[in-house]
Amino acid sequence: MLQFQLNNPGISNVTLTSLTLSAMGSGNDGTGISSVSLYVDTNGNGIVDGSDTLLGTATYSGNNGTAVFNFTNSVPSNGSKTYLVVDNFTGTANGTFQTQITNVTDLSGTNGTGPVNFNGAPLTGAVLTLSAATATVTNTLTPTNSPTSSFTPSVTKSFTPTKTNTPTFTNTPSSTPTATVTATSSATRTFTPVFTATSTPKGKPTPIVYPNPAPGGTVNILPPATNGPSDVTVKIYTVAFRKVVERTYENIPSGTAVPLELTDRWGTPLASGLYYVVVDTNTGRSIGKLIVLR
Repeated sequence: MLQFQLNNPGISNVTLTSLTLSAMGSGNDGTGISSVSLYVDTNGNGIVDGSDTLLGTATYSGNNGTAVFNFTNSVPSNGSKTYLVVDNFTGTANGTFQTQITNVTDLSGTNGTGPVNFNGAPLTGAVLTLSAATATVTNTLTPTNSPTSSFTPSVTKSFTPTKTNTPTFTNTPSSTPTATVTATSSATRTFTPVFTATSTPKGKPTPIVYPNPAPGGTVNILPPATNGPSDVTVKIYTVAFRKVVERTYENIPSGTAVPLELTDRWGTPLASGLYYVVVDTNTGRSIGKLIVLR
């Protein structure tokens, strides 16, 4: 639901002690979310995996309520850490769901001299839309035929000389099948996350990024062909669609690559993982992918 990074530019370690999250959206957070968990995203890839550390689990106080985490986690001096917020949904969840760190006071921590201050709030995660399950009914018909009945009437006629005639008749009544209907519900829950990023249209030119995968440092980005010299804006997003880098280069000739230092706006090197590269020129927007392997 939310990936965020805390940077500590100070000269001493900061110990985080609590975090308050606020729920948003049309869905009922009190009944639709069974629990919310906070992890340290050790490898910064935006996905909960075996290397990540669970800091705590909480529940929202109600619809559009808050969830409070109390824990202890250290951010080293001149360093940073990335965190993940994960919601666990119930079977009745329906509507839109979103998570937010509303105020700078929602985070608390201390260092060697006492409480520390934070900035950067509000910070809002992606919108996740859950649609209600749809039941599909399957009818099974099992006809049951009544058995064929037969009878033999006895008819006697008098002649001269007397003769007895006993004809045999067979009566087959029409049968009406009895239908047995068995309804089988096959419900499918559809999870449709809605993000604020632009998808890459099929067949649209993409920027060339090299080296890729990159060990860090600097990469070169070659935009698709432009109409003569053009300003080039490069943005880097995480898989959670959080923008970590934005650079603008002025009056770049067509067919010219631009260098990009793989650090965020605080100068911290980008963590290993998958990133989206969004390039804007005078011919439009193109999107590529970059893998950082440190």
